[in-house]
Amino acid sequence: MTNKKTKKNQKGFTLIELIVVIAILGILAAIAIPSLTGIRESANRKAIVSNLKTINNAIAICATELNIDKSSVDKDLLLGETEVSTKKFLETWPAGPTANVNYTIDEDGVAVAVVEQDIPGVPAGEYVLSDDGGELKEKEVDTPSGT
Repeated sequence: MTNKKTKKNQKGFTLIELIVVIAILGILAAIAIPSLTGIRESANRKAIVSNLKTINNAIAICATELNIDKSSVDKDLLLGETEVSTKKFLETWPAGPTANVNYTIDEDGVAVAVVEQDIPGVPAGEYVLSDDGGELKEKEVDTPSGT
């Protein structure tokens, strides 16, 4: 008879209580995961915008200090790896949020983000900063006139 009394006095969770806790955790996870995806997309876009701003600012400073046109500025010049100037306008070339994002400078002296493969929040393509400098916009492709 002592066995029955000790079993009733044992502390622990019932199967129903455990199932309820697991169900609540599942509901919380279902709510949290979509919002985390949105955060990741926003972070990717903001990282690209920030890197483009950094490169564009370095281009402007370089062109001003060396008294040259922005279209003459290239990556090597910004990194101080040319005979024209050994001054570094950028310590290192910015890395993208993923390996699929690279940066270049176009013929007008504007920084361009090249997204080789879709990443969360940014489809594949070439991007520059919007006119107000706060958002990404797809780089317009020059098409020959008269076609």
